[in-house]
Amino acid sequence: MVKQLKYIGNIIVILIILSLIVIAFRLTPNPPLNQSLNFSTILYDENDQLLRITLANDQQYRTWTPLEKISPHIINSLLLHEDQWFYYHVGFNPVSLIRAFWATYIGGGNRQGASTITMQLARMHWKINTKTIDGKLLQIFRAIELELKYSKHDILEAYLNYAPFGRNIESIGAASLIYFDKTPDRVNLPEALTLTVLPQSPTYRIDKEKGIAGKALVNARQRLFERWQEHYETEENIAVLFDLPLIMRQPEQLPFIAPHFTNQILQQQIQKPNTEQNVIKTTLKIDLQTIIEQQV
Repeated sequence: MVKQLKYIGNIIVILIILSLIVIAFRLTPNPPLNQSLNFSTILYDENDQLLRITLANDQQYRTWTPLEKISPHIINSLLLHEDQWFYYHVGFNPVSLIRAFWATYIGGGNRQGASTITMQLARMHWKINTKTIDGKLLQIFRAIELELKYSKHDILEAYLNYAPFGRNIESIGAASLIYFDKTPDRVNLPEALTLTVLPQSPTYRIDKEKGIAGKALVNARQRLFERWQEHYETEENIAVLFDLPLIMRQPEQLPFIAPHFTNQILQQQIQKPNTEQNVIKTTLKIDLQTIIEQQV
């Protein structure tokens, strides 16, 4: 009986120490996860129609969107597709890692991934080469560090704003705006599932002229939609949309309206810190601008 009480007491002490360590990490000020990034500038007309989106300093289209302004369809499909245990693990999923290690290095099968959302964020944030065992171990260590320092909310938000979406497009905000001419809170279910499957295979083929997605992307979205229906009820009128051709606007088709006007605004703009989203709403009216250009 005494030994059992002593054993329980030791466990309680260990748990208290671990809790204090976690609290210390959380209370220590940590830099925001978007501090190392730079962003595009988005210009709208008076009626919120897109005039132009610029490239960031590293020639990427990139914006930062708070998690609260991202559609629940995107968030739920991401968790379903990438990491169903996201809210329960401490940065890595040991069961998935063991299964992937066995399949890749012992079983002789195809290489399998086991990266959680946190691990993927760690790889992108610290630019870790995860093709080696040492790199994978570093990725796991960094993932645990992220979980200790930041909330699940912050990690999920950062992943969606770091992720690649094909071409030179990064972040859910830039991808949603470029491909579907919408902010991430306005996409429908087919668009949300399309954006969800893109980060895992950002090289999916899309016709640059017509913007029609290839079979690989359509099939990947369809597989995710089948899983989605197992977890969420879907109205019939929404399901019908998945039978329509998947058309996605390409960067070459982005509007570049009133170039002299927008250039002047960009030159006069006081540069904001990289941690801020640069969105400018102008007083220009695209319809009136078009009429005047035609008359001139």
